[in-house]
Amino acid sequence: MATKIKRRTESSTFTGSVELWKTLLRGVPDFACILDTKGRFLFVNRLLSRLKLSDVIGKPVYDFISPESVPAYREHFERVVRTGEPCSFQTRGVSESGFGIYDNHIAPLQDERGGMLIATVSRDVTDREKSKQELRSREALLKVLIAGAQDYAIFMLDHEAKIVNWNEGAARIFGWSSEEATGKPLDALYPEKDRRDAERLVWRAAEEGRAEAETWQLRKNGTSFWSNCVVTALREDGVLRGFACVTRDITERKRMEREILEAGAREQRRIAQDLHDSLGQKLTGIALIAQVLEGRLTTRALPEAEDARKIAGYSTQAVREARELAQGLLPAELGGGLSEALRSLSSYAREALRVECEVHLQRGVEAPDELAAVHLYRIAQEAVNNAVRHGKAQRVDISLAIADGRVTLTVQDDGTGIPPQRRRKAGLGLGIMQYRARMMGASLEVRRSKAVGTVLSCAVARPT
Repeated sequence: MATKIKRRTESSTFTGSVELWKTLLRGVPDFACILDTKGRFLFVNRLLSRLKLSDVIGKPVYDFISPESVPAYREHFERVVRTGEPCSFQTRGVSESGFGIYDNHIAPLQDERGGMLIATVSRDVTDREKSKQELRSREALLKVLIAGAQDYAIFMLDHEAKIVNWNEGAARIFGWSSEEATGKPLDALYPEKDRRDAERLVWRAAEEGRAEAETWQLRKNGTSFWSNCVVTALREDGVLRGFACVTRDITERKRMEREILEAGAREQRRIAQDLHDSLGQKLTGIALIAQVLEGRLTTRALPEAEDARKIAGYSTQAVREARELAQGLLPAELGGGLSEALRSLSSYAREALRVECEVHLQRGVEAPDELAAVHLYRIAQEAVNNAVRHGKAQRVDISLAIADGRVTLTVQDDGTGIPPQRRRKAGLGLGIMQYRARMMGASLEVRRSKAVGTVLSCAVARPT
């Protein structure tokens, strides 16, 4: 006759035969057992490898629980016996590796004779609890580190790039309290003319996972500072949840770098002028004297004439090399301004590199200062060379324009394009261009064109 299982309306006790309960519990994937009202084992669905059935049956469950967990287990067990209501709780108990952490679920049963039994199902959650504890420890450590990072503004954005939290370093650097900053869009931390930098930074982070830029940012009192900002996309199951931002005020560092660079540029100009005006002229004089000497010795049919000819030849070669070195230190083309230098670069590309090259100049636009002119020229020069040598371009367009208070140099080619971010290695040429951009406080972006080829864009603010 099939055993009828029913739930009594007056309590939570389940009724059924003991054999039926044993059959059901054997199919439970976790450790399951039946206890009498004294807490002694009547049945277990599995045993630890080092135990025998005789070691368990008839023994109290408390012998297999860590001493510190016995009072809690006893309290819950006796409550179930007294009230007939199931309960759940956590304890430490015997496991294969010693004592583990278990989630316990206890429910009253009633056998066919009306006697009370207690069913227990215990799930080993040791690894889960350890992971949770490690996560809590890491989170606590991270909070301490973030709170103590006074030199760094560390804050989080939601998926719409709005601020959701703000550390003390951010409050110190930007001037807004956490309450004032929460809910602000990221571009509120940028001067109006630089807000597109914030959009580009977030867009790159969303596309590539991480993005870094040096740009101007805005304090609460309206003053600007030069910052290094790193934005990291936060994803869960492939879905973008937000961004983590770390910002550092590098204004003083940029000032010192600029002073060092300007001093280096002045020294380069001095060396270039000395090479051209002093050493070059002296070498030219030596070459002329040697030529005159060669003529006299030749007239007298003296064999030393050949030596004089060689001296004249070596001197002429030295003059040429000195001028090329001076040209490398300070491009002669910049004497007419950046626009004229870019036109000369275009002519060089057509004649020497055999590539179609056009320059597009907005009327009246020039570099903010002489230092920026040199850097923009060198960046354009490197971009053109890369387009031809590495990108196999057939056409290169160079443009110089001004908008929103920024002078922007753009070099676009129709070559093979730079490889995707994950496969691209930072070459020396790109590294030098990025360094030059940082030195003049400019933003530099190099990307694949939507159509074909590569687009380089370098924007530098004009002094206000």
